[in-house]
Amino acid sequence: MQDKSVRTIALCGIFASLSIIFSTFEALLPIQAFIPLPGIKLGISNIVVLYVLFYMGTKEAFFVLLCRCVVTALIFGSLPSFLFSVCGGLLSLASAVIIKKTCVGSLSFVGVSIIGASLHNTGQILVSCFMLGTFSVFYYLPPLLFASVVCGGVTGTILCLLPDVTKKERKTEI
Repeated sequence: MQDKSVRTIALCGIFASLSIIFSTFEALLPIQAFIPLPGIKLGISNIVVLYVLFYMGTKEAFFVLLCRCVVTALIFGSLPSFLFSVCGGLLSLASAVIIKKTCVGSLSFVGVSIIGASLHNTGQILVSCFMLGTFSVFYYLPPLLFASVVCGGVTGTILCLLPDVTKKERKTEI
């Protein structure tokens, strides 16, 4: 039993680090050259969170998400950037958890990723409303939702291509 928990903790640390690395890399990408919307990102670090959710579990995915949000806010951002990231991420993760529990097998990783990206952007708009004290930022939601379909589709497709590396491999004798 302890071997499993140590392995789980180690994998969570590795996946949290990978998510932070992807987020750092993504911050360097000139995505606005292709999608001219301020603040838009591909969401490649969310691939890691969804991967952990589907191959390890909800607690582990929450840990990876929270680690990424905290560390990237400390490196690149501020309190507002942390709020945008964590609120969007939690809403996205919550949707994926609900889908995982209720729609098993009926929705692909691409669908889950698109829904998650859409709710991530919706969460960020809600934070904007709260911070700015106005609902006028909702006019920015339709282009963000369009970008969610594109970016969520890309990240979901990448997720479909990844093998399950979370299980302990069996050694076969020849």
